[in-house]
Order: sequence, then structure tokens, then C-alpha cells
Amino acid sequence: MPSNSYHLSLLTNLSRCELSKVLKKLYKFGENYIICGDTNIHLLEQGKEHETLNNLLNEYNIKSHIREPTRFDRSGAATCIDNISSNRGVLSECVGDTFLSDHTLLVCKFDHDIETESQPSYVKRRNYSPNNITLFENCLKK
Repeated sequence: MPSNSYHLSLLTNLSRCELSKVLKKLYKFGENYIICGDTNIHLLEQGKEHETLNNLLNEYNIKSHIREPTRFDRSGAATCIDNISSNRGVLSECVGDTFLSDHTLLVCKFDHDIETESQPSYVKRRNYSPNNITLFENCLKK
């Protein structure tokens, strides 16, 4: 048992580090984002992994929206290890059976639609490569 606990903690720490890097990059853009997945952390029970994940998400104003069991094992034990988290408001959320897996289907309806069409934007930039600087200097000499 202790080796499994250590392995889980190590995996959680590695995942937390990677998730932290991703969240830092997303936060710089200032956009709305949605994170979906299987965290393998039971979010309905207090514990070190649950607290660590929540603290990390809270740093970026992200909330986990699913508050009911999302996985049922063969013995019938229920856990909330899958979630949809975002920095957006949610109008409704639900969990449904897929009859294909021991994990459930998760659905969230957000308070505003994600834009499906965006207008192209054009950005002009100067290329200050050494070759272009030399060409510019030669033009000035003429």
C-alpha cells in the first residue's frame, strides 16, 4: 500500500506542475477557458490532493463545476474524479450515464456562447534580421 500512495503522490505532483505551467500560459491571454478531464482526485472528499488542486485552480479564478459522482466502480463505490472546470459562469451542469464506461458523461451550459466565427486580424511586423538591416543601410547609402 505505501508504494501505491507514494506513486499517486508523485503522479499528482508531476501533473500539478504541468497543469500549473499550462494555466500560467492561458492566464497571460486573459481569455475564458474550459478544462475537462479525469483528475483521479476525488473532489467530493477532503484530502491533500483535493486541497492542492483546488488551491491551484483558485489562483487562476477557476472553479470545478461538477459536484456529484462521475465514476462508479464494480463494487458500486462512487467518486467524483472527472470534472469540467473554468473561469466562466455556468448556467447548469449535469451528469449522465453513457452505458459505455464506468465514467459518466459531463455536460455544462455556460452563461454565454463561445464565438464560433472570428474575424481575421492582420498584423504587420518588420523583420529586423541582420540581412534586412544590411539591405536597409545599403539603401540609405545610395
